[in-house]
Amino acid sequence: SVELWTAGSKRPSKAAPAAPSISAPPPLSRTIVDRDDEKVVETTTSPPPPPRAPVPPPAPAVSSAAAASYQRGLDALAREAPADGIEPFRVAAEAFERELGPTALSAVVARVNHGLALLQCERYNDAVTAFRAVLHTTRAAPPEVKEQVVPALHNLGLALVRSGSPLLALTHLDEALAHRERVVGKDNPLYVDTELVKANALVDLGRLEEARHLIAHAASVALAGGGEEHHLFSEAVVAE
Repeated sequence: SVELWTAGSKRPSKAAPAAPSISAPPPLSRTIVDRDDEKVVETTTSPPPPPRAPVPPPAPAVSSAAAASYQRGLDALAREAPADGIEPFRVAAEAFERELGPTALSAVVARVNHGLALLQCERYNDAVTAFRAVLHTTRAAPPEVKEQVVPALHNLGLALVRSGSPLLALTHLDEALAHRERVVGKDNPLYVDTELVKANALVDLGRLEEARHLIAHAASVALAGGGEEHHLFSEAVVAE
């Protein structure tokens, strides 16, 4: 799924977006050998809903043109038209960086939303570039901006999986999981969200037993938290 923003992995709604989150990957077909009866099973995942975008208010010092461009991007995501938000977010990010500096929260969040829009439009290589830039900036940023590091790791890992680079994705996903385990624990939906992205990477690499272990944990968390109606349970079942 697509994920971002420190508030956590949330499911999108038609209302104005709030906290970004990238959850399960897009539709992927997998051929898996059932080791019990050597029967080949074709499994196809369903497409995830689009991620929400972070919506911090623009800083007072930014120009009205930059703020208006940022708002156009948010409006595009709210009406589920991410392609219309790519350019407004890019323009807003560049303006915020000029006016406030590259590590300002408004500039970083505009870059995050730019990456989310690219990810939703399946421009995965461009999304990888965008989230690598976000990660580079946030690691050296003030504390309130560093909160974007873990979502950036998650989204970069997701973009790499979707672009066909699952091995590269594992490094970023493992770092995100280690941080989330320390901060929120393994039974938190944020942790499970990233765990399912890692499971997809492992399936791509043919490491099916490791993937099944992660999927089983995701399903158990979902059942404990909301039963079979929980969105994470359905994603885990589909992944399995």
